[in-house]
Amino acid sequence: MYKSNQKAWMTSEIFDDWLKGIDKEMAKKKRHILLFIENCNAHSNFPGLKNITVKFLPTNTTSKLQPLGQGIIRGCKVGYRAQIVRTLLDSIGEGKPCSSTNIVQSMRMADYAWRNITETTIKNCFIKAGFSKNKTTSETEEVDSIKRSIGEGEINPEHCIDTKGL
Repeated sequence: MYKSNQKAWMTSEIFDDWLKGIDKEMAKKKRHILLFIENCNAHSNFPGLKNITVKFLPTNTTSKLQPLGQGIIRGCKVGYRAQIVRTLLDSIGEGKPCSSTNIVQSMRMADYAWRNITETTIKNCFIKAGFSKNKTTSETEEVDSIKRSIGEGEINPEHCIDTKGL
């Protein structure tokens, strides 16, 4: 699904449509999933979800509790940039100037970058963010400190996620 907004913002309409699509996909697969999301205006209401449970990350959560901030986003950016460089080098090698890409090419490059993020990378980023029972002492202390500052009862990752399915 591709939708856009004139200001390149995520809107509640775009988010709700995306969420409904994922919910239908999970229903077809007879799966129930847990989705952690940030608080933002676009994430305000959830349209009768049957196969998705939504949990908000605490407000103003640092990237220390966000798996995407532990290396997933960086991996996507590196993969995307590698695709751009590869495209430029291919054009130069063929003797054709390549000064820009179109939206379809860019979306394909982003898709390729995402699909090349390994399951291991995703698992490690969740573990690094504190979503694991097997943490080192320093990781445990750091996550516990953050949990105390945001309120212990707001989120307990160990009861919310099964890392075997990641």
